Parts: sequence; structure tokens; C-alpha cells
Amino acid sequence: MARHGNKLRANEQIDTLAPLSANIRLLGGILGETIIRFEGKKIFNKVEALRRLSQKSRLGDKNAAKAIEKELQGLSHAEKYKIAKAFTEFLRLANLCEQVHRIRRRNDYRREGKDAQRASPYETFERLRKRGISEKTIHDAMRDVQIELVLTAHPTEAMRPQAVRAYRDLSISLLKLDTGQLAPYEQEVEMRNINSIVTQMWLSGAVRERKPTPVDEARYGLEVAERILWRAIPDFHNLMSAAYKDCVGDMSQLHPRPIRFGTWMGGDRDGHPGVTGKITRKVLREASSAATKRYLIALENLRETFAFDKDKASADIQKFCLAKIHEAEVRLRAFRRDLTGLTRNELLAIFYEMQAYLAKHKADALGRVALQELIWRVRVFGLCFLKMDIRQSSDRHASAVDEILGDAYAGADPTKKIKLLEKALRSRKTILPQKMTAATAEVLDTLRAYNEFPDEFFGPYIISMAESVQDILGVQFLMKAAGVRQNVPISPLFETPASLKNACNVMEALYRLPIYRKHAGKEQQIMVGYSDSSKRGGYLAAAWEIYGLQSSLLAIGKKHNLHTTFFHGRGGSVARGGGPIETALLALPRPLETKSIRVTEQGEAIDSKFGLPAVAERTMELYLSGFLEAVLSKPQKRNPAWDKTMQRLADTSEKAFRKTVYETPDFMAHFSQLTPAPELGLLKIGSRPGRRKKGGGLESMRAIPWVFGWTQSRTMLPAWLGIGDALAAEIDNGNLKMLRDMYRNWPFFQAVTDLVEMVVAKADEQITRYYSGLLVEPSLQYLTEEYLQRLQTTAEMLRKVTGREELLEKTPVLSRSIRIRTPYVDVLNILQAHLLKEYRALAHPPQDLKKTLALTIGGISAGMRNTG
Repeated sequence: MARHGNKLRANEQIDTLAPLSANIRLLGGILGETIIRFEGKKIFNKVEALRRLSQKSRLGDKNAAKAIEKELQGLSHAEKYKIAKAFTEFLRLANLCEQVHRIRRRNDYRREGKDAQRASPYETFERLRKRGISEKTIHDAMRDVQIELVLTAHPTEAMRPQAVRAYRDLSISLLKLDTGQLAPYEQEVEMRNINSIVTQMWLSGAVRERKPTPVDEARYGLEVAERILWRAIPDFHNLMSAAYKDCVGDMSQLHPRPIRFGTWMGGDRDGHPGVTGKITRKVLREASSAATKRYLIALENLRETFAFDKDKASADIQKFCLAKIHEAEVRLRAFRRDLTGLTRNELLAIFYEMQAYLAKHKADALGRVALQELIWRVRVFGLCFLKMDIRQSSDRHASAVDEILGDAYAGADPTKKIKLLEKALRSRKTILPQKMTAATAEVLDTLRAYNEFPDEFFGPYIISMAESVQDILGVQFLMKAAGVRQNVPISPLFETPASLKNACNVMEALYRLPIYRKHAGKEQQIMVGYSDSSKRGGYLAAAWEIYGLQSSLLAIGKKHNLHTTFFHGRGGSVARGGGPIETALLALPRPLETKSIRVTEQGEAIDSKFGLPAVAERTMELYLSGFLEAVLSKPQKRNPAWDKTMQRLADTSEKAFRKTVYETPDFMAHFSQLTPAPELGLLKIGSRPGRRKKGGGLESMRAIPWVFGWTQSRTMLPAWLGIGDALAAEIDNGNLKMLRDMYRNWPFFQAVTDLVEMVVAKADEQITRYYSGLLVEPSLQYLTEEYLQRLQTTAEMLRKVTGREELLEKTPVLSRSIRIRTPYVDVLNILQAHLLKEYRALAHPPQDLKKTLALTIGGISAGMRNTG
């Protein structure tokens, strides 16, 4: 019976993928027709020939790769560009079809009713109730839970913003065709629209022609809020409220706000000379203007709710509600002028007063649609759409403090520095030097922005590369020196292995200082970074360090009567803490003794998770479900040997990672030759420099180009290096049974293992070896072979631990997605490898070569996903 059930589910899975396949064929066919129309049969036939050869190569035809080379070598740069564009556009269309299919499956589940989609609000509340969690416990969690998703300016999305918008419109047309309710002429209209968009994309530039500015990036984040989240928030809250009512109880008096949003765009100046106080102010004003404009439009629409013919009873209702709408409009317009005189809570109070009045007069139905949706939006977006964090590096703060306090401070030891900072904070006035460097003046000018905008416009002040008490106390002093009137939350970002290991000592010492405790109040935000910790010690060691650190920091905060909120600096790639939401949240300690969490969303992840309202709703569902699961889990009875085993795995993997990356003299030369990391600037994908400081080696390189480069060559090294060595050592010592037990029964270890499995499945020995043979000098190719042998070992060890014969066996949809993309990405890889060889051989590469090479980088990124 069990086998029959599994077979039935497999068949059902195949059936559910049929619409996805149909969409891919439809758009692929239209793309082909477009290529013929504008480029002729010759280019189209070449594309088809390359596609078929690539498929043959993957089926084992050893001559196919050589045939692909031969086909490409006879082409001009202009023709190569068209070939690269064809494969890139197909991969982008495939991504779009998968996003549409996520919405389609979500809609199917919602129509089916009882069999709720996993992690939907209904399934989440029902699952918690079935586990015996009381209504009161769920009620209290929903009242207190705060998940803040912070959109950051680390774009690895190579598409131009105009293309992103066009693809959103294309998604909408595909979904309309899904309904089966369109008249023939309406279907024809949607097909014309699809053809128009594909044509537009073909005729448009496929990559950015200039780097975006910080303001460009901030406007993109604001556009996501205005176009997508504005629509998604009411739908998410409606569904959540209905599910809660069915499974738990009435939510009308609960007023939950489990998901909200922030941004770093316009506020993140860590190593970014283009983000200044002037830029921050400009972005905040634009965001506030956009939010208040939206509310004024919504109020005008709400006015129509009360435009009814009236008798005596309805006249009173109409008079009261229109007066309240007018009051809100007047105060919003005044706020738009000078950003004073109104807060989010004061605006909400007007609307709550309307709801209470309507309920009292038996007309509460009038407040359940437009008014309720407006309330939800104001609760989430406030008066600025996205609360802004400001981030700066600890070394910039240290230089500013040194300059203000002088040589007596700059030359002091750490203990003396803390005492001098305490004294300076207790003094009534800070005397600033008459002449300051531009860098110090900029730090102070940025801090003064806190006095020019409402408190609710800002999130915490983030200190990147925080390592010591004086790093945090120094920022508190700079706020005093700048005359900041409010107690701005200060959040240290611990991101290197050394700083993570020392974080508990730093926070314990900090909490013991009354001058800081008074500033912090009752809550402390602590940011943990996966990017630099993984870059310096490997993914497994970083994940384990952060896992254990959370419980320790929570305990320290509790001892000092402080509530701790963790801010997870995740990227799109697994090596930077990313990956599927539900899997990443499994890696949280259980139960997580905090009701709040912040998470960065960056790069191409922003569009893939928030590109359409329904996709954004699903993303919020996954976050809510995963975080509630972590918060409400019962204490786990963990085998004490698991922690010891995990620590050995982390230590062994870190040692193996560092031996290769930091102790192998040839490593950086090999990395620069094997991957297109040195050429990533051609893609113009972000305003931020690729390094924190000019010059320097891997230490100064940002994690994004580090991960992105290895993804291009399909080696994926940062996410798996060292892990195979660690697992093999444990298995050789007879601990396979222990590892399998950990995988089955420990959510953290299962999550980490599954994320690494996904990356290893995407890694490709054939392509990596191809790049190496073409681009790496013979004396360095021994490293390629070493990496590939260790990649094979990692795959073998993962199969032993999971007990599965094939990688991704339990995730057939992802496995199928990779198989579909592989032949298209292969062609781009082969083309890119030859273009890199040509580019590096020329002192002055021609513009058309640069353009085609940049396009292959964007195309491979689209095919690989989880790249940033």
C-alpha cells in the first residue's frame, strides 16, 4: 500500500508540472519565432543546433562538446552576442514560468480547500493546534511575533529594471490564460501582449549599460513596495485572519503585524563612497512622499464607501466617517510638507476610531474591506514605506572617534579607551575639532539626519565588522557628538569567525556598562553575518557558530533583562546563508526564545521572492510558518553527542577550508583564472565596489563577487569546500549511524545538509574541467583536479548521510528544473570560457567582446539562480 501511495503521488507530481512545461514550450516557441523574425533563420538554426548538441553532450556524447566549440568558433562577435542573448532570454523566460507555476500551485491549493498547501496560514495554524499548542499560546505568539524583511542594495540581478517590469506583465498574462474564463478575443489580446513583451525584450539591451546609482537602487526597492507589497499586504492579512478564525479564534482584537519591511538602500555606506548623508536624506524624502501619496489616494477611494443616500441613521454615519477621512487627509498633507505633526499610530487611531464607531452603529461591515486594508497597510508601511537602517564600517567610526578625542584616546589600550568613552558620554558637551577630515565630517553629517526625520523612519544603526566594546560604545559617542536627540538602536554586526567567537564576551562587557544600558533600554538587536564568516571559515563552520551563538546571546541578554532580536545577514546563495526560506528557517535553534527576527533579502532574491503580489504573499507565508515553528517548538531532547559531533565537523571543515583558501599559495591565482571574478565589473550589476578597500587579496574582496565567480564556473566551491572532508573523517571513524540519526532528528543538521546537497547538485564537474583546460595555466590545474575530487567526495558523503541514492531525490521539482536548464547554461558556459580566453589575451578588448562576455555572465546567473 505504501509503495502504491508513493507511486500515486509521483504521478500527481508529474501532472502538476504539465502547465509549467506548456508555458515553457509556449514562450520558447514565441522566442524562436521572434529570433527568426529579427535575426533570420541562420541564427535560429544555429541556436537550435547548439541546443541539440548540448543535450547530446549531457546524454553522454563525448563529441558533442567539441561540436559546440566548432559551431561557436565560426561566428562573429555580433553573432555570438545573438546566440548568448537567445539562451539568456530562454533561461529568464524559464525562471518566469517557474514563478508563475508557484502562483498556479498556490491557487490550486486554495481552490481545493481542505488539503491546504504546506506552510500556508491554514496549514500552519492547524498543524500547531494538532500538536497540542493552546489557543492562548498561539494568540500570544501572533501578538508578539515580528519578522522584518530588509531589502538591501546588493544586486546580483543582471536584468535592467525595465526588463523586470516587463516580465512581471508577462507573468500576469500567463496567469490570465490559466483561468479558462477568457473569451476567445480576450485570449487573443493576452497572446498579443505576450508576443509584444517577448519582442520588446529581444529588441532591448540585455544587460545594464551603466552601473546603478545608490538612488537607482533605492527607487527599485521603493517600487517593490509600491507595486508589489502594497497589493500583497492586504491579501496576506485577509488570508491569515480567515485561517486564524477557522483554526484558533477571532483575530479582530489582536491587530497582528507579523511581517514588516525595511531597507538598506540609501543607508548602507559600508565601503561605499557613493552613499552619503545627502543621498540618505533624498531617499527618505522620496519614500515618505510615495507613502503619503498612496494613503491620500486610498482615502479618496474610501470616501466612496460613504457616498450613499442617507436617512437619519445613515446621515450620522456618513458625517462622522467623512469627517475622519477629512481629518486624515489634512494631517497627511501637512506631514508631506514638513514631515512633522503625524505619526503612524496617530493615523491608525483615526481609522480605529472609525471602525469602533461603525461597530457601535451596527455598520461594521463598512469597515471590513477598504478601511481594514488601509489599516493593515499603515501598520506595515508606516509613513515611509520601508524603514531605513544606516550601516557603516567600524574602522570608519574608529577613525572619527580618534580624530575627535585626540591622541590620548587613539594611543590608549582597549580598557583605557572604554573608560575614556564612558567619560566622554557622561560629559555635558562634546567639543569638536575646528578642522575635521571629510570622512569624519560625513559620519557626523549622516548621524544628524536622525534629527531631521521622524524616529519611525529608521531601523537600527548597523556597525559592520564589529569586534569590540569600543566599536559599539564609539558609535554611541559619535551620536552624542553629532547631537542626535533620540536613542537610536545600535546593532553590532559580527561577521568574521573571530568576532563571532568573541561576540558573547563583547556583549556581556557592554551590558555591564550603565551608560550603554541606559541607551539600549529593554531591547538589543544583534546582527550575524554569514557572508564573511563563510568566506573566512567555510559554510559549515559559520552555520554552526551562528547556531550556537544565538542561544548564548539570548541567555546573556535575559540575564541583563534585555530582549534580543537577531538580524540575519543572508544572501541569495547558500554560501552566504541563503537558500529556500523554509529550509533556512529550519536551521534556527528550537525553541527560539525570542519573538522577533530580522533577515536581509538581497540580489536576485528580491525579484524571485517579491516579484509579483502572489509570490510576495507566499514568501510571507513561508516566513511566518517557519518562524512560528521555531518559536513554538517544544524543547528538543538532543543527544549530547550530537553537539560534540557537530563541533568536530565544524572544526575539521574550517581547517580544510582555510588550508585550501588561505594557506595554498596558488589559490588566488587559480581562482582569478578559473572564474570570471575579475571581469564581473563588466556586468554593472551594482553601485557598490567589489572590494571594501582598494587592493588587498581575498580578505578585502566582498562575499558577492567571491561567490558569484565560483557560480559562473559551476564549481560552487564556497558552499561545500571542507564539508566532504569533515563528513568523511566522521564516517571513517565509524560515526555514520550518528550522522544519519542527526539528519533524521535534528532540524538544524537536516537543513544544513539539504542546502549543501542542493549546491553540490548544481555544481558541474564537466564545465569546471572545461574552464580549467581552456583558462588555467598548466602549473595550476592540479588545483582543479583536487577540487573536483573533493566535490565527488562531498556528493558521496551526502548520499551516505541522507541514505539517498541520488542527490535531490526528495526534491524532484528542483531536480527537474536543473535538468531543464543545464543544456542552455552549458552553451553559455562554453561560449563564456572562449570569450574569457580572448578577452584576457587582448590589451584593449573591443566593446562588442565586452558586451557579449557581460551577457554570458548574466545568462549563467539566470540559469543557476541562488547566485548572490
